[in-house]
Amino acid sequence: MRGSRYIFKSEDYRDISVVKWIPENESEIIGAVQILHGMAEHIERYEEFAQFLNARGFVVIGNDHRGHGKSLKENGDTGIFSEANGWELALNDVRTVTTQLKEQHRGLPVFIVSHSMGSFFARDYISRWGDDIEGVILSGTGNQKMFTVRLLQLLVNFEIRFRGLRHRSHFFDNLSFGSYNKPYGPHPRTSFEWLSRDNDQVDRYVKDPLCGFICTSAHFRDLAQGLHRVCSPSIYKIIPENLPIFLFSGDEDPVGGIKGQLVKEVYENYKKSGIADVSMGLNPEGRHESLNETNREEVYNIFFKWLKDHIPLK
Repeated sequence: MRGSRYIFKSEDYRDISVVKWIPENESEIIGAVQILHGMAEHIERYEEFAQFLNARGFVVIGNDHRGHGKSLKENGDTGIFSEANGWELALNDVRTVTTQLKEQHRGLPVFIVSHSMGSFFARDYISRWGDDIEGVILSGTGNQKMFTVRLLQLLVNFEIRFRGLRHRSHFFDNLSFGSYNKPYGPHPRTSFEWLSRDNDQVDRYVKDPLCGFICTSAHFRDLAQGLHRVCSPSIYKIIPENLPIFLFSGDEDPVGGIKGQLVKEVYENYKKSGIADVSMGLNPEGRHESLNETNREEVYNIFFKWLKDHIPLK
């Protein structure tokens, strides 16, 4: 089935758009999954995966993060969470969706499946409300040194001072993603070969008017704030030790570093912090979007097996 969309008012009275997919046979529902999408994309890109999970008994839900998809204050208002306190507001939107999901489906185990920027939201989420969910999958995540994050914060604040909050930051877009396509030659087919080996999936992304936009200086300021919190060594100590965590990335995903080195760093940090059930998988030759890769059905099944294996026994 196709997902149904609804709107809720955020704490600052923004319209936040949510899509929910429900299995046809509601009597066979076994769990719920909340998807946190990545930067410069939107939740409907996950419909195929949501339908896959529906067919196996999972309710699936996810919101367009503010400034993405249909969670826009006005037309063309893409790439900005808010002019102030954007990271916190966007994270609280996610929390609101979790609360709504638990109210709508009382007693169901709830999991988070997150990708890229969504994985950084998820890592912050579990440091605050980890007891509210049964487990989390972090897809396409990475790590940053604190010196790099602080430098990013200084630079983006300097840009905002001279260019404004809503300046379309080609500088930070290039700084963040400019090197990602270099392995694919001096004249790649598109600017987004780093997303997937599947050319059709890359083309769908390129042709989607809700994908691939240049974000604002305010967005990069808020992202830097989130990274400062998420990549801080102290955050690992406040995550519930009994929360299952699964990290999964392509081993050629530039966000995860060479052969997944940055993903391994996050994995080791969770292990050292005492998380009892933390595991990691690397997709051989896979790029950034594992759920849109050439072997996505295999990835779907890996995710489903992990989710099913972590449903609490009644």
